[in-house]
Amino acid sequence: MSSINDSRLRYFRTDRRLGMSENFEFALSKANGEWVSFIGDDDGLLPNCLQDVCAIAETLNVDAVRSSFAQYNWPGFRGGQHGYLEVPMRTGVEVRPARKWLEDVLSGEMPYTCLPTVYHGFVKRTLVCPPAGSSRYFHSITPDVYSAISISAI
Repeated sequence: MSSINDSRLRYFRTDRRLGMSENFEFALSKANGEWVSFIGDDDGLLPNCLQDVCAIAETLNVDAVRSSFAQYNWPGFRGGQHGYLEVPMRTGVEVRPARKWLEDVLSGEMPYTCLPTVYHGFVKRTLVCPPAGSSRYFHSITPDVYSAISISAI
């Protein structure tokens, strides 16, 4: 981390091992910008991603931006004996009414990954603030799913 010289980046390390929700909560407590995004240690962003997200959010006046992402599916996933890589090839921008998409997810018609979320997405920090009277935002052992449902409901 010391080789990256950018004042916008800050490095924090917990003093002990934490579960996924506790790690997300710790990271969220350190956030101080207008927008928040979490990526895992095996994830990455494409060049110009942040500029593109900023332009989309400003142009469309939205509070969350979600994009398609490539993912590797391990052997045994969906019954296959070989792993495979899924790379979305679509381009363009689509504005989605979050509540309608949330209904589709809750009825089983769509996966939760189509919803806006703090993990692999970009959301205004005001959407992921702990509710009044609580010191936590993530009230689930699956913070990615929790934030997708919570953000969409807002």
